[in-house]
Amino acid sequence: MALIIENGQAPYLSVVAASGYRAHPLNQIIQDRMYMMRMDAIFNAPSAYTTITEADLFDTTNNAIGEGSTAQKAAALTSLSTADGWYITFNELNGTFIGEKALAEPLIIGGVGLVTTYVPEDLNPNAASCVPKAGTGAIYYVNVTDGTPTYNISGTVDKTREDRKEYLKRGGIPPSPSVIITEGGTPTLCVGTQCAKAKMSLDLEKMYWYEVEQ
Repeated sequence: MALIIENGQAPYLSVVAASGYRAHPLNQIIQDRMYMMRMDAIFNAPSAYTTITEADLFDTTNNAIGEGSTAQKAAALTSLSTADGWYITFNELNGTFIGEKALAEPLIIGGVGLVTTYVPEDLNPNAASCVPKAGTGAIYYVNVTDGTPTYNISGTVDKTREDRKEYLKRGGIPPSPSVIITEGGTPTLCVGTQCAKAKMSLDLEKMYWYEVEQ
């Protein structure tokens, strides 16, 4: 959960969650998703509570906001503005589903939603890895406001749908991501023991505190 403040808009709370059944990580039938739900009542308790369903969220799987035509982008932004958030389906670019699911807690930092996922198949995207693989792990980088990619992973001119996800070198079920500040103030993203410079712009400052016993 994170407080989101956009120019010209009222602040809201962003809740990022993703589905997956950890007791059955090899399941390739249930199609899982990543969700962002917004909570507008942040200063006072809501007068009533309404259940949010998938029908109340905008389907941003195809990244129309990020790479659609001018008309498609405008239509998608309008639909998103009237929705209670968005969701992304964990399917492949060609529409197939190979069992990708989230099995760890997401992280929001600097307006970026970080979600690790697991695919039962050994996709082996990192030829240099010498670790025996038991399925493939990945990490998503998405803008919490609209689900668009935040980093140009593929190296193309524009950020496309495939730029949301980066495969991890280590196989198996990946844990929750974490960001640490190394010596020199460099933000470092770690997923388990795999660490690298964070692929995001983070304006972070070291904070210190101390306790005085009276």
